Amino acid sequence: DIRSRTVQHIRPQDTAAALKALGKRTTKREVQDMMWEVDEKLDGVIDWDEFHLNFERNIRDESGLEPASFYHMVQFMIYDNDNNGL
Repeated sequence: DIRSRTVQHIRPQDTAAALKALGKRTTKREVQDMMWEVDEKLDGVIDWDEFHLNFERNIRDESGLEPASFYHMVQFMIYDNDNNGL
């Protein structure tokens, strides 16, 4: 659980586990691409600043060109109250 770690960032394995819990099968490359869209520092993880920036960019995006895969996954998880992926 990310909350129990001293350094709170989202790793590729965290993203893969979240997608798996949602019933989505993904390749390692798909997870890496999703993370790359958000990883401004290119350090292989998503920290709070990157997460927040991605969220703000997607909320304000009027062009539809902002990379949104990670954003949509998070949005879905927020509204999936019973955690069943449906």
